[in-house]
Amino acid sequence: FQMIDEPSSGFVGFSGNVYEADIVRSAVRPLANAVGKTVPKHRFGDKINPNIAISMVLQEPNALMSMQMLLEKMIWQYRVNGNAFIYVEKDDNGKPVALYPIVSHSLELLISPSGEYFIKFVLRDGKSYTFRYRDLIH
Repeated sequence: FQMIDEPSSGFVGFSGNVYEADIVRSAVRPLANAVGKTVPKHRFGDKINPNIAISMVLQEPNALMSMQMLLEKMIWQYRVNGNAFIYVEKDDNGKPVALYPIVSHSLELLISPSGEYFIKFVLRDGKSYTFRYRDLIH
């Protein structure tokens, strides 16, 4: 037998983009898959909230994705970037009608003269959106 020796140290270069590191993706994927299989519930104290609007949003967060997809995306964002945000779309009565993940390139915390918090997100395509902090799940 002859030992196969490679002159490489086994380390790969790191560009600064965590998502490009396959070891990171392989570590986060099982967690994201496991969290995606959970069933979220909205609780008040020790009772499950019976509000039908909240129940509907927790089953179908928006027209584009299932709750499993939303949870997996949020875990990816949280683990890879250290932050995750969901925009809560509400109807005219203030009832939640949809949940949308916000995948941004950068964000900035803003405070209005009245003391209300806002977050300005810059998306990967360069577009920016500003939301009231109270309309976000963080």
